[in-house]
Amino acid sequence: MDFFKKLKQYVKPPDSEVTTRIVCVALYDYTAQNNRQLSFRKGEQFEVLDKTGAWWLAKGVSTELEGYIPSNYMNVTPGLDTSWPWFFGNMSRSDAIKKLLGQRSGCYLIRKSETWPADYTLSVSCHDGVQHHRIQTVRSGVIATAYFINTLKTFPSLSRPSSLLQLQCSRWS
Repeated sequence: MDFFKKLKQYVKPPDSEVTTRIVCVALYDYTAQNNRQLSFRKGEQFEVLDKTGAWWLAKGVSTELEGYIPSNYMNVTPGLDTSWPWFFGNMSRSDAIKKLLGQRSGCYLIRKSETWPADYTLSVSCHDGVQHHRIQTVRSGVIATAYFINTLKTFPSLSRPSSLLQLQCSRWS
């Protein structure tokens, strides 16, 4: 269990005084129709600045451009903080393997799923390689309300990956 104690130093504790960032992920490509809108590609991330109406004011996480985006093209991921050291965004499966191969068993990262644009993948180094587990998203409309790897237990956010790992690591013992 030393691994989970060490893991806690990398997981940011919740801070009730800080407003949670609302980050959304594009489900589809979109081409702006005027200069107030943003064009984007499927999988691109935005921080929502104003969520009033069908068109949200947002800032691109990678581009830092501000403009309006259509809310029905987005999957909202409350509490996803792209600055967490274990979150690698749009990293490919092969790049995740390269990063984790040779690491001690139990090292992990979370990345956007290549196959399922609204979901994530937990990639974990194991005794003989790297395992990948889909983290599925439970939604109410476009808003993510929980996450799960299997249906036995759901998690309200991705802020505590140690909970996901404890569930999966029991399968490797």
